Amino acid sequence: MDKKTWLEATTHADNANAIAAKTGITRSTAWRQWNDDMNFSAENVIKIARAFDADPVDGLIVFGYLKESERNMSAMTSALRNATDDELINEMARRIKDYHERADYGSVFDSETIHVEPDIPVDPSEIDSDNLPYGFAANEDENRDIESETPTEG
Repeated sequence: MDKKTWLEATTHADNANAIAAKTGITRSTAWRQWNDDMNFSAENVIKIARAFDADPVDGLIVFGYLKESERNMSAMTSALRNATDDELINEMARRIKDYHERADYGSVFDSETIHVEPDIPVDPSEIDSDNLPYGFAANEDENRDIESETPTEG
């Protein structure tokens, strides 16, 4: 939608005098902005929208003062701030449930995955390299001696 179309639809095709009278914009300003390729200021776009019971955000987008992508930003921020803790928790639970229902765990994990138990108390003198706890599996490297002998660039 272009500026002229929005203005005609919003004001029911009123002229600049009628718009000025209904909005409180001076007639000279209304005519000047009308005749300057419909370049109404953001403030006057808001006044026009409010006076004619239209959405000011629509007008600000049409006149180029806001981007379409910015339309819902303040509404979303306001909704999040005004949501109760229970509403936020329920939404998070719904999203987590939806994620897990769609997830393809087979592609993420395989039978070789090692699950590490956190904070396993181990006495180093009792470590049997053939029977290591899960937490030590990553430290058992059959190539460690070869890698330690490999010269590094530098």
